[in-house]
Amino acid sequence: PPRIVAGEPQETVCQLLRAGLIHLPQLEIRMVQALLPTDAGADAKSLAAVGFRHLSNLLYLVCLADEFPTSPPCSELQFEPYSPKRRARFAELVDATYEGSLDCPAVNGVRSVNEVLQGYEATGHFDPERWFIVLHQGEEIGCLILTDYPENAIWELIYMGLLPTARGRGLGVEIVRHALWLSGQASRNRLVLAVDAANEPALRMYAAAGFQSWDRRSVYIRVLDENGPMAE
Repeated sequence: PPRIVAGEPQETVCQLLRAGLIHLPQLEIRMVQALLPTDAGADAKSLAAVGFRHLSNLLYLVCLADEFPTSPPCSELQFEPYSPKRRARFAELVDATYEGSLDCPAVNGVRSVNEVLQGYEATGHFDPERWFIVLHQGEEIGCLILTDYPENAIWELIYMGLLPTARGRGLGVEIVRHALWLSGQASRNRLVLAVDAANEPALRMYAAAGFQSWDRRSVYIRVLDENGPMAE
């Protein structure tokens, strides 16, 4: 959020935020987010005053190379690389994995799945070979989306999702271990991700795969009205 000099009233922060937000609908911006170290304090109050709402708390997790599998994990899963020619089918699959998801559920539906995929593509160094359709016994059950930050020798697990019918069977941790193995094959020194702190099943799964928490942020969002200045 905006910074102000000593002695400037906090209302100036709100005025600057409003000035920044007012033009965004014209640019076809649908949602604005802010990440704060905590959900308390002056910054949080200023964001709330201009229509932001607290969405969730994110935990940032990391698994270091020492924990990466040294051989392909034994699994009944198949990982089929994404192809732009199958974008429509991939989008349908990703959208289906959002059903009943515990990861920031309040934001589901704010953007179309194609807009979400565009955001994923813009994260890190996009390569369709790092996007996968996950199959079990020939049936599509989920997806895995990874990206690369070669300048830091880091891969990020942007998104991993399972269809509701595939949950609760231990398949998620198998997918994550495959991601860890791929990270090692790419000579990366860590795999990182962010997860909703309230998503206890996911936290247990990532812990079982060797991840540890290294940071935390509070997420605030502001949904903008396409037909007016801003939606409360």
